[in-house]
Amino acid sequence: MSANHVANGYPPIRHVIHCAGIVRDKLVSDMTQEDIDAIYNAKIYGSWALHKTFEEQLESFVLFSSYASIFGAIGQSNYASANSFMDALAHFRRQQGLPALAINFGPWTGLGMAQELELDEFFEKAGINPITASNGEKIFNYLYRFDSANVLIAPIDWTHSDTLFPLGVPALMSNLLPQVDKDSDNAVEKIDFSEALKTTQGDARTLLITGFLKEQLSLTTKIDIESLDEKVGILDLGLDSLLSTAFKNKIEAEMPVTVPLVDLLKGPSIEKLALQLEEALS
Repeated sequence: MSANHVANGYPPIRHVIHCAGIVRDKLVSDMTQEDIDAIYNAKIYGSWALHKTFEEQLESFVLFSSYASIFGAIGQSNYASANSFMDALAHFRRQQGLPALAINFGPWTGLGMAQELELDEFFEKAGINPITASNGEKIFNYLYRFDSANVLIAPIDWTHSDTLFPLGVPALMSNLLPQVDKDSDNAVEKIDFSEALKTTQGDARTLLITGFLKEQLSLTTKIDIESLDEKVGILDLGLDSLLSTAFKNKIEAEMPVTVPLVDLLKGPSIEKLALQLEEALS
């Protein structure tokens, strides 16, 4: 393709930017080969084809990767792995003495997949501030000649790290966390809940767990906590398999219990789930 381009009288291509991509978010157990191929065709095979086509003639080779390959994301094992390949390709090219930069962008607002899927509010509540088009352009212009194979761009409010990483912040990013005052409201609230689970029993503890579940379900579904009916099945409140996984992680991050995902997918009410968790603690 490159040779034909020049033979037809066009100047040689010196700069390549790969920014194609789609999402097919599903749990691994629900994922089909088509869900994997759709992502891999755009990300893996597309970037590799550009690498082989313009192997030695380029001055710049930029890959739009994703924060998902570094953070991981529920329901995005196909997307995260495809972007991991692009990150590795950038490092591979640099080892060969070829130009390459993979930019692991966080979500954008006003355009792109996050906008199409209406995820702006979800990301904001998770502590990830979406990148605006104007800021994205400035960032890209700055990074265009960045002397590195890989760079992550994701404006993050680390005070929301519990939401973003319900099972704990990866060690790779632990030094980015702000120092938390042990006497802060957030720290005291966590200690109080943990201690209350140990010191209460029976109906009192069930009531405590019910309040906790309503709070976590509200954060997961974005439904106002006052509107949550404790007797309605959680699937009827908007949980699907992906959100159920997030809900499960929130529970296990705060309580010394294991919640099988299959049990949540049966759609118990908050009331029934609280009784099950109280029994498990007993």
